Amino acid sequence: MKSWSAKLLLFGEHTVNTGSNALALPLPAFSGHWQLATHLKGEDLLRTQQQLPQFAAFLKKHQKDNVFPWALDADGFAEELEKGLIFSSGIPTGYGAGSSGALVAAVFETWVRQEDLPADQHWQSPRQTAALKRMLAGMEGFFHGTSSGTDPLICLLRQPVLLDSLGGARRVDLTDKAAAAGQHFFLLDTGLPRKATPLIAWFMGQMAEASFRRRVEAELLPAVDGAIEAFLAGDQQLLSGCFQHISAFQLENMAPLIPADFRQIWQEGLSGGDFGLKICGAGGGGFLLGIAENLAALRQRYPGCSFTRVSLTNENES
Repeated sequence: MKSWSAKLLLFGEHTVNTGSNALALPLPAFSGHWQLATHLKGEDLLRTQQQLPQFAAFLKKHQKDNVFPWALDADGFAEELEKGLIFSSGIPTGYGAGSSGALVAAVFETWVRQEDLPADQHWQSPRQTAALKRMLAGMEGFFHGTSSGTDPLICLLRQPVLLDSLGGARRVDLTDKAAAAGQHFFLLDTGLPRKATPLIAWFMGQMAEASFRRRVEAELLPAVDGAIEAFLAGDQQLLSGCFQHISAFQLENMAPLIPADFRQIWQEGLSGGDFGLKICGAGGGGFLLGIAENLAALRQRYPGCSFTRVSLTNENES
């Protein structure tokens, strides 16, 4: 059964909007797939489908207005919904894990007219990738008002992507580069869904203050870019150092984006040096991203916490 996975912004949360690069990749620990729920009827079906019928109508209007560069069979999508089609997803919503991105990728890959796509559908050229990202952004705009298209792009390509502050996207190969680093990454579940928009607004409001902006530019941006470079080079020592710099900066300067109940474990990681935590996505809840020397020991040390190991390879199977 074909599925579409969640996505993980490994590095670059908030800072990609202020001058740093960012690294995002698929996260198959959570995914969604199409399912025909013929046992559901009427209100039960609509409740399970949530916004899918409205999404189909949105796509049909945009298709009629020639907004998209490639033809999408919105009528066929709507017909399948009437038959009981649902998107069965295990991707947590409000976590910044790309729940709407996976859905958009699934719709694109299932209902875009294949004959209208470029002959080479590997999306290798920057021009093709940019066009694809624009269409996915237009589709995902239904859920968020505006979208960069990054989340559905990651879910569709199923490969890590290096993003720059100008909106560029380039696929990267993690083969033989991230094996040592990947085994130490994990997600810590705060159990707190959140909305990204007010969190992003908070950060951008802080950036309007000269003193905060100077600290970000002098300390946080170099640490983020350094972490990405170290990760792609497989430099474990430099990666750990940059990660700790990011963690310390966020705790000191971005505490409102860190759930209060997790600030103590955050500080303990900084003090002990054997693990570190940082914001994952917009922050405020959802997942925290961590790196540890020994995840098994960390689970024993904090038995009340929910840890998910993240394997960072090209296929990113965990």
